Amino acid sequence: MHFSLLLQCLPVVAAGLSAPDCRREVPAPLHKSDDRNNTIPGKYIVKFKRDADMSICRDLYNSLLSEMDHVYEGLFRGFARSLNEEELDEILYHVWVDYVAEDGLATASGFVEQSTYDWGLIRLSHNTTDPFRPDVSEEWKLYHAHEADSYDPSNGPRKGTYIYDDSAGEGTCVYVIDSGIDDTHPDFQGRAKQIKSFVPGQEKDGHGHGTHVAGIIGSETFGVAKKTRLYGVKILEDKNTTFVASSAIAAFDFVAKDRHNRDCPRGVLVNFSAGCDNRIDKALDDAVAALVDQGIFVSVAAGNMGVDAAETSPGSDPSVCVVGAVFSNRRIHDRGGSWSSNHGSRVDVFAPGKSVSLAPGGGTWLMDGTSVSAAFVTGLAAYLGSLEGLKGTPALCGRIRELSNKGTIKGLPEGTANRVVFNGSKPPPKTPSRHDSVLEDAVFVCENDNFGQPCAWVKAPPQQCVPLPDEFLNKVSSLEPNWFAGTCRFYTEAGCRGGSFQVANSAYSDQGVNLTSQDSGGLEIFNNGLMSFQCDGEFIGPSEDPYSLDRWQWSPRTQKTICSRLDRLDVDFRVSSGEDDGTLDTLRLEFVGMGGGANITIRAPPPGFQGWQPVDLKDVFGSETIDIGRIRQVRVNATQRTWKGADPWGLSGIGLRGQCEESKVLVNNHRFTSINQRVSREHAVTRYWWNKYTAWEGYTGPEDWAPNTPCSHFHPLEVYLEIANEDSAEADNEIYSGSLYLTLGKNRTLIAQRPSLGKTYNVTILKPGSSTPRPMPVALKDVDYVGFESVGGNGRVKLARTYLVGRCAGTDKEFRVEREIGEWIGDEGTWGFQLSAADWGEAR
Repeated sequence: MHFSLLLQCLPVVAAGLSAPDCRREVPAPLHKSDDRNNTIPGKYIVKFKRDADMSICRDLYNSLLSEMDHVYEGLFRGFARSLNEEELDEILYHVWVDYVAEDGLATASGFVEQSTYDWGLIRLSHNTTDPFRPDVSEEWKLYHAHEADSYDPSNGPRKGTYIYDDSAGEGTCVYVIDSGIDDTHPDFQGRAKQIKSFVPGQEKDGHGHGTHVAGIIGSETFGVAKKTRLYGVKILEDKNTTFVASSAIAAFDFVAKDRHNRDCPRGVLVNFSAGCDNRIDKALDDAVAALVDQGIFVSVAAGNMGVDAAETSPGSDPSVCVVGAVFSNRRIHDRGGSWSSNHGSRVDVFAPGKSVSLAPGGGTWLMDGTSVSAAFVTGLAAYLGSLEGLKGTPALCGRIRELSNKGTIKGLPEGTANRVVFNGSKPPPKTPSRHDSVLEDAVFVCENDNFGQPCAWVKAPPQQCVPLPDEFLNKVSSLEPNWFAGTCRFYTEAGCRGGSFQVANSAYSDQGVNLTSQDSGGLEIFNNGLMSFQCDGEFIGPSEDPYSLDRWQWSPRTQKTICSRLDRLDVDFRVSSGEDDGTLDTLRLEFVGMGGGANITIRAPPPGFQGWQPVDLKDVFGSETIDIGRIRQVRVNATQRTWKGADPWGLSGIGLRGQCEESKVLVNNHRFTSINQRVSREHAVTRYWWNKYTAWEGYTGPEDWAPNTPCSHFHPLEVYLEIANEDSAEADNEIYSGSLYLTLGKNRTLIAQRPSLGKTYNVTILKPGSSTPRPMPVALKDVDYVGFESVGGNGRVKLARTYLVGRCAGTDKEFRVEREIGEWIGDEGTWGFQLSAADWGEAR
């Protein structure tokens, strides 16, 4: 049916004819969508000017009602419907039309299901030094997130705490414009009602997105404002949570009128956890701005595209409160990196981007995305509206920004305000616990073992030396860095000097670090002796890389399996080589705290003395094997044997190497390799008798042990052979690499035919029997011999040198071993060499 807006302007104008007084010279703006895939062909949103004659608009609505999709009569005036080209042209030239926009589809802002922990309410009600532990049991938290209790080692982490005023949003009303609300869910306690749908044929929440969002806003168990009233307005389809922009505008218009029918003395709020991903929709922006102009608080999701939020409607409008997502890793992308929150200057605040909440049918489920974050802020706005009497978007969003924790997000893009929601609650003082995992780098220290009180959390700014509080100086018996502190080193002297040891979150035991325990890995020597510490602030996340005794990459995690004990230990004691660096004294190397035999004894070592000596583990440590953590403190004690003794001498260094009991991997400890210190009785660490003194002492730990090559396999492994550039070195022969004991057996591999003078040949070890040549992983332990053999031809060939290059499997580190050859070989001649793991060095 053809219609004419111009008919409504002048009553005596014939149908279909133009009315000069109503026709403008320049057409109104036509806003076309950048996202053509989600544009609905032939569908348009028409917005009238604010001063348009509403009597004319109503006459038009009445005459065209059968063809209208939506009619808007709030501050945003207009309609949505299908238009052909003639009708569109006529509307664009009408004097009352502000603009016309193409209608299109948009989506809910983030819906990802993951089985993990929930922490939103805890984060919301605690400042940066209050409890949060990311491994809280999800099943436990589902039903106890608002209770307080202690950690039970047998059942899992502690219960969370959500602290709030008991006004809890009472007197406020929240419209949830989403997929609807299952108002029969018992956790809403009768405060929720599904009141309107703009999706034809769908009246209830058949998806769950809206019920989940409403649960975060105001349910009993998971809600921020536990006494607010919730009204569901459905625009998202059940199947794919998409919505038509004109339906969202109709929902805004509905809220503007329906609010007068509700009892909301403390304010009206709207949650819009949806948007036009990376697209500006002028009509949607104007419609939501009109809602804000009427004193309604509007919270919108920033979006999940990892782009500037100013590029996504309706968050692009400056009047609404835009909410981004932050996660427990203090970043705006999830741990898997599958998506990232939008950011930029339009984001007012960040809120938890993951939460357990309600599901239709009486259940619960977990979602993440900025739709979750927007719900937290809407709930917080309702909470503050009831508690402080604030109303409207400017007042409430400003207060939320004011209360927020500042500067806690890591890696935030430039130009984005670093603010995380906080409800301003002030919990009563409580006894600190090691399970009050803090939201910033910190270390938990206690005066007694097993984390017995008194205890305290001590902030640990990354890469800064931190003194222990006065009340804990030389009094710490148990400690634990939190996840965010990363790896920390603790010192026996102020200023991060003196003896030290290194530890990360639960690095040695799930029970933390007890300095009094025989199971502490040798750390009992530090009990009641700590004064300072320094942490690196590198978050230690869980690793899912498979490893075993046969296949591994060296790391603190794999070390526990591959090398927790040594069954062989050697010491290289080196005296400096200056002419007066020797000594007449008898030196003894002591592993402190072992209580065994004589350790290593060196009598009157001359200048330049050095040499590896085996340690009798049974005699020194009382066992055939030793926990690698028991080697903590090393001393060099000296005894004057003659009247010429006690003379100054030079200690060059001490080398340690061992063999891992579990894997038989050879490991080195270079902690004391370069001491280069002049020592004497006069400057002794400690004097015992007139003729006995401790000349030097040092500290080490498991973190200082590592193999020369930090992996079990090379992938790929390449062998290079250089032919000498000398006369008669070229011959008609073939040279093979042989005796590489690999998974392909002992077969020879061709490396060169008719080798040329001065040329280098190489071969990559490939998988046998593969149609497509592919490098194969080669076990380091199998690379124990490299040989070359000349076969056929007349004359001889001179081999100049060979080198092997292997890349540690799963890393970008390359290792190399090289041998000079300089030998001629003829037919059936061979040359080769034995190779061990200790021969490899990192390629530079």
